[in-house]
Amino acid sequence: MIGFIDVATAELAKLVDYVITYPANEQLKFYMVADRFMYNAGEFPEYEDLYKELDQYLATALVEVEKEADAFGEEFANRHKDDKIHYFVGAGNQYGATYSYAMCYWEEQHWIRTKSIHSAEFFHGMLEIIDKDTPVTVFIGEDSQRSLSERVANFLPRICGKYNIIDTKKFELKGISPEYRGYISHLVMHAVTQRIDVHMESQLSSYGNQKILQMSGLLRWQNGQKDKSSSNRR
Repeated sequence: MIGFIDVATAELAKLVDYVITYPANEQLKFYMVADRFMYNAGEFPEYEDLYKELDQYLATALVEVEKEADAFGEEFANRHKDDKIHYFVGAGNQYGATYSYAMCYWEEQHWIRTKSIHSAEFFHGMLEIIDKDTPVTVFIGEDSQRSLSERVANFLPRICGKYNIIDTKKFELKGISPEYRGYISHLVMHAVTQRIDVHMESQLSSYGNQKILQMSGLLRWQNGQKDKSSSNRR
């Protein structure tokens, strides 16, 4: 049993056979292990060449993506911080990013309702509820299912005025060969969404503090009502 654990001394680490610990970027850890298993099984002939490039260029490339995406992230946050619901669309290795970003970031952290949709299913239901004011973001990667998301991105301008297209192909990724970009497009997308989240947190922090104060006041009011009720019974 393999455990992906941020802290090697955690109790959970004692319950697994192998511990992989690194306190950041859970996506990268999972993919590196899966890639190695495929390589050991003789199913990944490009492995050595790919990881030679990743070792040399990936870290710097992702930093450059975050720098380039920062202004976009700020504009995105300003535009969507008050959304009542936001739809995220993706396919291929971007669908995991679509699903987790909608649920784990926007719902759990930003308290904004979302729905994640596979690009292949966009025209089977979601199409019917999109209008000019519906917030929609499409994640486009560079793997074999890219065309599914491109189809959605090409159609959206006809019916929607509040859409965003995030395409990993626009980023340089210096040193990464074209044939390997698809392998890491989910990491590129994560670098972009991190800049969105930084600005979303900044925009929503004051709102979140107000929300907490409101909730605290409600609890105090409820406790006060309970105290009054108890006094009346006595």
